[in-house]
Amino acid sequence: MTIRVTRFAAAEALPIRSTFEAPDGTTVRQLIDLLDAHYGSDLRGELLDGDVMSHGTLIMLNGESLYQLKTELDTPIKDGDEVFFTVMVCGG
Repeated sequence: MTIRVTRFAAAEALPIRSTFEAPDGTTVRQLIDLLDAHYGSDLRGELLDGDVMSHGTLIMLNGESLYQLKTELDTPIKDGDEVFFTVMVCGG
């Protein structure tokens, strides 16, 4: 399946916008591992702290924060979905 991968201010090893081929049924966690292996960086270490998202990391699937989805990193991705990696920003 084809997944759209986008990033802003996080996951610097990735192109800003790209598509990535992954097996059907791939979860967000598995996608991070696949991207880590493909781009040869410590992407997993940057985005995850063990088995959870790193503090300050925001991962969105089709515009919804994984924090809002009960399955978080184990959320399955479907063909054509967009996964967006960024950092949480706050201020006023």
